[in-house]
Parts: sequence; structure tokens; C-alpha cells
Amino acid sequence: MIKNIREAERDTIPLKRRGEVSDIVNMTAALADGASWLTGVIIPVDGGVSIS
Repeated sequence: MIKNIREAERDTIPLKRRGEVSDIVNMTAALADGASWLTGVIIPVDGGVSIS
């Protein structure tokens, strides 16, 4: 039953996978490397859920 719930959840995500810690780490590293013009912005790391 839990497997079915996880599969159903995954099917609602456009990238068809759950997020991993490395997804957040990669975005944080990208921002730390010279994103000095970004101020007060929210960058979703959600596999495309926010635009679907």
C-alpha cells in the first residue's frame, strides 16, 4: 500500500521522481557561486510541480 502511495505521488511530479538532498545542494552551490544580483527571490526546487 505504501508503495502505491509513493508511486501515485511520484506520478504527480513532472520529473517523475522525488527530490533528493543533492538537488538542494546543487542549487545552493550554484547560488553561492556568483549570484550577487539575486535578492529576495524564491527559487523553487520542486521538480516542476510549481509550474504544472
